[in-house]
Amino acid sequence: MISGDGVLIEGVECPRVRLSDGRVFSLVGGDARTMRSSIGRAVRVSGEIVPVSTCMQGLTIRLETLDYLKDGNAG
Repeated sequence: MISGDGVLIEGVECPRVRLSDGRVFSLVGGDARTMRSSIGRAVRVSGEIVPVSTCMQGLTIRLETLDYLKDGNAG
């Protein structure tokens, strides 16, 4: 299980998150359109790393939860 606060960033095939500890993951299992329109927003994510993904960039998390942080600050 991976969880943490971070910021949504652009990805090639899938939206990505840069967590406050510097780790970056591609994201699947959520509303990709909403995530793509929210690039730069602070979020709290949790989910499992998937063994195979179409995202093509690093490790991928299958989201269990994605919450947009109201204050806009990640970390």
